[in-house]
Amino acid sequence: MTAFGAVRVWPRFPRASVVKCLARSILSVHCKCVATAPCAPRGALIVFEGIDRCGKSTQSNMLVNTLRSRRVNVEHWRFPDRSTKIGQKIDDYLHNGVQQDDTAVHLLFTANRFEKRNEMLRLLAGGTTLVLDRYSYSGVAYTAAKGVPHLDSEYCRSVEVGLPAADLVVFMAMPPEQAAARGGFGAERYEKLDFQRKVAQQYEALKDSHWLTLDATLQPELIHQQVMGAALPMVENAARGAPLGRLWDYRPLELPASAEVAQPSAVAESA
Repeated sequence: MTAFGAVRVWPRFPRASVVKCLARSILSVHCKCVATAPCAPRGALIVFEGIDRCGKSTQSNMLVNTLRSRRVNVEHWRFPDRSTKIGQKIDDYLHNGVQQDDTAVHLLFTANRFEKRNEMLRLLAGGTTLVLDRYSYSGVAYTAAKGVPHLDSEYCRSVEVGLPAADLVVFMAMPPEQAAARGGFGAERYEKLDFQRKVAQQYEALKDSHWLTLDATLQPELIHQQVMGAALPMVENAARGAPLGRLWDYRPLELPASAEVAQPSAVAESA
């Protein structure tokens, strides 16, 4: 089953119907925004989310490669960004057993996203589509799953305010038991089966009409076709000036001037 917001499409339906239904659902939300506050052309913000080892990296890579083949300006980012000093501290925590207070850890992850905020907005304003492997939604789900009383979902969401919201969140749904059976599971601190079950529950509470839920147990090519059916309309809609919303209320977020950066190119069919 494929689910998009309140729309659910069952596997027995033709694939073309699935793609049309998904695109129509998400565009209905964006068209309302465009009618009230048209903006300059920009890039789209597309995020892949899910528990560990569910296939996010594979699908985000496939999307980036296909968009590039269609001459779309696109960059692929991963959070946490471990290339920064903050990111290096996060990497030590995830891999090397460094002990940190849970609040401090959450704020490190949040700071890692905020230190990329200006660059993110600059690229989007200049017409570059960003495909993210994890984002703020992971930050909320993973911290809230710890069950620390003062680190509930409401608090975790509050410290992300000011960051842009995704035009589309692709949620890769996979049973935690199946993800745990994949190679490499257990290499990082959070890769424990019981904890991954709690993370999956937190993700369910975050879903809204901007989320596309896919069965991550399907073959990668089939998943990719479904991703493209929802992602291409988002890229086209952003290029037509759909406002970029903010976390978590989707109120329009002002983008920086981008006169020095090329405007987004139209989505071309691959040869």
